[in-house]
Amino acid sequence: MSFKVVGERFEYNANAMKQKVFVDLAESLAHDVLARITRNVQQGRKADGGVMKRYSPAYIEAIRAGQVKGKNGVRKAYRGRTNLTITGELLQSRQVKRIPKGAEIFFLGGHAGGISNQELAVQLQRKGFTGWNELGPKDEKMIDEQVTAEVERVVDELIK
Repeated sequence: MSFKVVGERFEYNANAMKQKVFVDLAESLAHDVLARITRNVQQGRKADGGVMKRYSPAYIEAIRAGQVKGKNGVRKAYRGRTNLTITGELLQSRQVKRIPKGAEIFFLGGHAGGISNQELAVQLQRKGFTGWNELGPKDEKMIDEQVTAEVERVVDELIK
């Protein structure tokens, strides 16, 4: 296989594709996935389209009382929707970078609470906020279709 997804990394087999072509494609795909993750989370949805776990009543009250405040100063929380955007720091910290075999989505920097954004994501996972920071079925289909089309294009180019 010329392409595989390893966690949040998109990797290729150098024998099957030209490196620069794949790295460009992987970077583009990573940006597309990151945009989808952000849209879903802002709508309170997980990667599979399901609804995210709700905030606890105590957390909602802390937000409304001004005890939870990030860089964007938001003090609104909706009982019916969790969207991980109260401070804005976690989602805004997501970045895409090129790596030797493709591209990677990662968390940059730290959170107002004094921990890294990566660690915050892990803590959210432990608290039951799962399924938001991962590839969904639509992502996998999009990646498969675009990589297959690119492989076909490269093969066609090689045999001409």
